[in-house]
Amino acid sequence: MDNKRKIAIGILILLVTFTASYCYGYRSVLKTDIAYLYKKYLKTGETDSNVQTINVYNSEKNPAANDTIIKEDLPVMYVDRKYNNLNGKNEFSEDILKTSNTTSEDMAGKKVKDVYNSFKEKGFIIETKDNEILCVKVHSPGKFVPKLNGNSFEIYVANDKGELELQEVGGNINHKGEDEVIFNKDSQEYDTIEEARDSLSDFTS
Repeated sequence: MDNKRKIAIGILILLVTFTASYCYGYRSVLKTDIAYLYKKYLKTGETDSNVQTINVYNSEKNPAANDTIIKEDLPVMYVDRKYNNLNGKNEFSEDILKTSNTTSEDMAGKKVKDVYNSFKEKGFIIETKDNEILCVKVHSPGKFVPKLNGNSFEIYVANDKGELELQEVGGNINHKGEDEVIFNKDSQEYDTIEEARDSLSDFTS
């Protein structure tokens, strides 16, 4: 593609991106989009330099290799992530275990990758997301974890990565609201699915 055609296509894409971003309220991503499109379509020079820039951008999204210094007082959320692949579904949801901030959690002033490594030892995987730190709980492989969901209960098993996968769904839950929130926050692990079912007796009696 010659430079004139490349520049023309780039200008057209920039105009469309700017218009769509402004009209639909995506101003926060506009700067990143335009910078990427500029490098891809308008900036002349070696292709290798553009590839290098993209790779650097992608590496910053990987918390295990992110040298970014964490700011003070950013929100921190601890979650239990649950996967439902039963009956052909491919869904996940999250229980909030705790909310905090980077100052209280002693993350402020440290590199993302250092916090990632230290929290991995504590049983959490760190994710960075929209100026927020997400701490995803890692469970012991093979353990069973019961959860409440409205009038139903759900029993999950931790896979080899410590992720919760739905194994069983049942009904007749007679406690809701705050009891459900407290129970799900506890996120207790059990050796067998029978023990996990027994832990629900207070909610099914």
